[in-house]
Amino acid sequence: MGCGLCLASTPLWSYKGGMKYLVVSFICVALLATASGRAFARGSDTALDEPPAGIGPTTATLSQVLEAHTTAVGHLAAGGGSVRTDVWTFTKAGAQGSERLVRRGTDYHSIITTGPFTEEYGQSGDARWYMNENGAVTDTTESDFRSFEVFRVLEEASDPKNDVKLLGETASSSPDYVVEVKLPRSPHPEWIYFNKKSSLVTRTEQVIEEKRLVSTYDNYQTLGGLTEPAHIHDSDGTVVLDDDYRRQSVSFSNTVSATEFTKPVQHASFARIDHPVDLKARIVQGTVIIRLMVNNRGLDFELSSGDSHSYIDWDVARELNLPSFGQVTQAERDAVPYETRIDAAWAGDQYLQNFAIEVLPFHYHTDVNTQVVGVLGYDFLSQGLFTVDYVNKRVTASPNTVDPFDPFGAGLDVLPVWFDNGQPFFGCTIGVHDTRNVLLDSSFGLSFVLGSFTQQYPDAVPDLFRKEHMHTVVPFADNGSYGRDADVWIANIPQLQVGPMNFLNYQLLATDMEWERGDHPVDAVIGTQFLQYFDVTYDFAHSRVLLKENDYFHRSFKVSHK
Repeated sequence: MGCGLCLASTPLWSYKGGMKYLVVSFICVALLATASGRAFARGSDTALDEPPAGIGPTTATLSQVLEAHTTAVGHLAAGGGSVRTDVWTFTKAGAQGSERLVRRGTDYHSIITTGPFTEEYGQSGDARWYMNENGAVTDTTESDFRSFEVFRVLEEASDPKNDVKLLGETASSSPDYVVEVKLPRSPHPEWIYFNKKSSLVTRTEQVIEEKRLVSTYDNYQTLGGLTEPAHIHDSDGTVVLDDDYRRQSVSFSNTVSATEFTKPVQHASFARIDHPVDLKARIVQGTVIIRLMVNNRGLDFELSSGDSHSYIDWDVARELNLPSFGQVTQAERDAVPYETRIDAAWAGDQYLQNFAIEVLPFHYHTDVNTQVVGVLGYDFLSQGLFTVDYVNKRVTASPNTVDPFDPFGAGLDVLPVWFDNGQPFFGCTIGVHDTRNVLLDSSFGLSFVLGSFTQQYPDAVPDLFRKEHMHTVVPFADNGSYGRDADVWIANIPQLQVGPMNFLNYQLLATDMEWERGDHPVDAVIGTQFLQYFDVTYDFAHSRVLLKENDYFHRSFKVSHK
């Protein structure tokens, strides 16, 4: 459409009351520290970085230990095959499962089954993808730790990019050399135990979620010239949450299926949208609320464009007697997240069946009458065309056919998006500077520009009041938090180019706080503050969002030209 727009008046202070993030006053840019999945930042604990006890001096050198280990592990015999396939079974926090992992160079494909749920991860060339338990597929730039849990840490002492030193050896009947490893971007060191006699790894220790995770390795087997552990056990001190892995087979070949590493097509079947339906939604203080009827109980879920998966509150899942499929759900009086399945539910006129959803502690109130107990994210939104009408407070869904309609003929502006683990990003121009790393997230009440952009391009985000930026320590909703320093100000952006629309003198919150997603920064977040001026259609199947100016838009902006 190519229009230039002048901002009339945009309230910066109002956002969702009782929002799921804890913020102070209008310093809601602290939201970004929570990242995806609502994981909160923690303060450092120096005790976690202390080396393990019982290490004495040694006369060996680091190079001797690593060379002996390389010899003990061996190498794949010539002609052994470029394609490796491992099959493991495991018990994780009580749940039984298996993994099949196929690798060829940097290409890989894993299929992980836990109880009735199946996930897949893969990479071909530089492209990486993930398929969740509902069969929803997305590109991702995140590092895949899940597929390689049984291989982690083992060879990090030999990686030249890591800071490695030999601490000494243990005093025991079967002593180990202990090597400390510091990865470039890791806040905590790791420790690897090499048996003095066999030179094989017997134990590793690392910090995971502020706990010391101890892994033991045994039942070493030699196949094709390689000697590797076939049994691994993990424990962070809470026995019921221990993980145990046992290798069932490993094989090498020179052939692989032509489609092994190819990103699969979506095959979700929990919501078949084959005709237009009304989701009977409400919009409360900007939050899009979908009422799910589960076991004859009405539950309010937020429809969120920025969540990579769907989830439900732990207490509510227990009240509904949703199955845990063997996984531990509570340890040391704390709730443990797990995966469950809703066999049948209604979202307005849309029927859902066998809907996989994560369970975790989560709820908030949008107003005194609305308690949100879950989120419907990318896996839900990717199943059709979802249109949010903020003026009339309606949400409808229709089939996401190959070419549903001509957006230009319908008076819509097209916003192309790209996905990183189910989160939609798009490109825009802030001031005169381009960025492709803008997150479109309807779960945020406000829009804001982040430190990766504001620090590089300060000219694009001048302070509206032309004064020194407000400096504060932002608290986080976590018992281990110590707060974080942040500069926050209202930026008067000379121009903001979003798709074909150009906004003049647009006001956004700005901060020097940074947030990364996968292998890239998040430069800005566009939330409900912006989206409410449009009828918003999420067409995730075709990597686009369609915007149609509504009455709120025409009452708030002056169109300078079209």
